[in-house]
Amino acid sequence: MGRTDVSSQHYLASKTLSLNLKHLSKDWQQIYGHPILLAKTFEDIIRFQGTCSKAANWILLGMTQGFGKSAKKYYHHGQPKAIGYF
Repeated sequence: MGRTDVSSQHYLASKTLSLNLKHLSKDWQQIYGHPILLAKTFEDIIRFQGTCSKAANWILLGMTQGFGKSAKKYYHHGQPKAIGYF
């Protein structure tokens, strides 16, 4: 069995995020006639550090207040998320 090349995998997550955004905008352009100019994400900071999105140059906007939505009703679940955009 060959050795896995760690250097080629080092930036895999951030590279994947970046490529997905580029393809998403191109696909959106083909279907709807205009590109995507802004993308946003919500990250659970209790469970994740946001390392991949930071490496992919996502910018932190702030924090949510810890609400969710079920059907047409909002409820407080107490787990704020980080809001990022690209």
